[in-house]
Order: sequence, then structure tokens, then C-alpha cells
Amino acid sequence: MKILCAGGGTMGSVTPLIAIIEQLKKQGREVAVLFVGTSRGPERRVIAHCGYRFVSIASGKLRKYVSIHNVFTPFGVAIGCIQSLLLVWKEKPDIILTAGSFVAVPVAWAGKILHVPVLVHQQDIHKGLANRLMERYASKITVTFQETLHEFENTKTVWTGNPVRPILLEARAHDAISRFSLSAQKKTLLVVGGGTGSVWINHFISDHINKILEHCQVIHVTGQGKEEYHGDVPDYHVYEFLEYNDMALAYAVSDAVVCRAGLSTITELSQLSKPAIVIPMPESHQEDNAAYLWQKKAAVVLDQNDVSWEKFSKALEKVLINQQDRLELSKAISDLTPKDATEKATLVVEEMLGLVDAQ
Repeated sequence: MKILCAGGGTMGSVTPLIAIIEQLKKQGREVAVLFVGTSRGPERRVIAHCGYRFVSIASGKLRKYVSIHNVFTPFGVAIGCIQSLLLVWKEKPDIILTAGSFVAVPVAWAGKILHVPVLVHQQDIHKGLANRLMERYASKITVTFQETLHEFENTKTVWTGNPVRPILLEARAHDAISRFSLSAQKKTLLVVGGGTGSVWINHFISDHINKILEHCQVIHVTGQGKEEYHGDVPDYHVYEFLEYNDMALAYAVSDAVVCRAGLSTITELSQLSKPAIVIPMPESHQEDNAAYLWQKKAAVVLDQNDVSWEKFSKALEKVLINQQDRLELSKAISDLTPKDATEKATLVVEEMLGLVDAQ
């Protein structure tokens, strides 16, 4: 079968698609894959590492604030639509998969025009503009949270949870200790700002690293193109980027995580039952995700605009030191998402392709 996946700009819209592809292969399906993404996002490197074909197309993003870039958005969208139509016509995929992002919108539109079934996966607790636009083109919609079902058309929406790559669950802490030159006797804090990194988190951790190191050793993934924070600081291991197998090792060895509130990251935390300090990106969909975590008592949520060392220190004690708090957070975040989400989402794809009977 030939599958065309569309998404990018950040890794959040790409990782679930890779997870589905890997699950199909794990089940013995022969799959030819083409990814369509952005020219500047982190997805190209990851997809190349997976060995899949990659093509970038033009895209536009409608910003909620006044920006000169909004003037050029219609032109980017128009070019992307033409490119997508030609690409889908040429490649003739059996199915199109997307998990959001503006670069996927013209691809989903082209799929609808050319009668190719389109699966749209909704990760966040509330649907964003890209998925609002693609909803009309979707043959089937899958959602991460049961609470999101009511936001889409009933007859074509399925609750599956958010797919994760199998390697995430296979990584072992003892392999990570040698990979990252860690001490087996010390607790480990993983700091990650998402697929594109977070300058604010980078600065905050760097500014307070000596205090943090009094409690643990740190693996800090700064993000591609972001300023790197090095120096001869023992127990502070800084990486601009980690391939996914290394990222899985970093998760495996970590006792707690500091991160943004992207849904791929939240799902990974849930699958691994990791206590976390979550700092959502201000004025973004991440605030809804973080509010959901707070409501479920599944993470320590901090407001970036109101974070002080004192507040962060108290949060660190909860996720890293206080055993009762750690246990409660681990259970709460573990309960957030189905553990068989990858299998469920893959089954939907197989049903759409007629490979199995619809449930």
C-alpha cells in the first residue's frame, strides 16, 4: 500500500503518523511512504532518519495577531494547493494521513478532490484551525481524548488515543546511562522544549542550573537552531537535538521531565508514567492542554509569565523528591491516555483501506 503523510513545522503533527506507519510494518504490512512537510521544520531530518521519502510544499499560517506575514498567507496556500493537487495525482496514494498543521490542509483538500480517503487525527483537547479546515475533507477523524468527540461529526469520528512510536516503550534506562555518560546513583531530570525547542525554557534552566544540579543530573535538549548552553558543568548534558531512539533512552532514564504542553510530549509522558513540570507556550493551544492536565492533577503546571525560582523549586520537589507526590502524579498522567492507542489508530487505517472488516 502507498501512504501519503502530511504534517510539519513542529514534530507534534508528525510523530503520531510515524507511529502508525511503524505499527503497520510491525504487523507485517508492506508500506510505501511519502511525507509532505515544510521546508524549515524539524520533520525533514527525522523522516530522513526513518528512511522515508520527503517532499516540502508551500504553506500559509493564519496568525491571531497582526503580522506582515498574514499578507502573504493566501499566496502560500494557493501555491500549496497546486503543489498538493499535482503531487497526489502523480503519487496516487491509497490513503492520506494527517495529524494537523497548516501544511497538511492543501494535501487533505487535494485528497478530497481526487477521491483519496483522508484520515485526520486530532491530538489536542480542542481542535485548532487546521483541523477545523480539514474536517470537511476527512473520511475519518480520530481523537486523543474522549472529551473531544463532541467537537466533530459523530458518524466519522473515533476515539483512539494518541499513537506513540513502539521504540518509546522498548528503551531501557541502563542503555541510557552509558549513552549519556550518566551516574546510576543520581536522579535524572530531562528538560525538553518540544520538537523546535523553547528559548524561554533554555534560558530559565541555564540561569538556575547550579541550583538544579544540587538535586539531580540534567539532560537538556535545547532544540535545533536554538542557542546551545554548554560549558564544563558536571552532570549537565546539553544536546541541540536527539534522534528519536536517543530521545526514548532519555525518557527511559529520567525520573522527571520539564517540558511544554504539546500533545505528543504529553502522550509520551502518559505512556511512561513520568512526573512532569509542564510550562505551556503562552497564548497557544498548549494552554488548553495544560489546563486539562491541571484539572486531572496529572502534572505540575506553571505559567511562564509567573515562574520564579521559588515556584520552580517547589515544583521540582514534587516531581523529583517527594515520593508520595511522585506516585500520585505518575498514576494520574498514566490514566490520561489509552495504552493501546497506536493499535486502535492503525486499525482505523486498515478499515479505511478495506484490509480488515469495520468494527
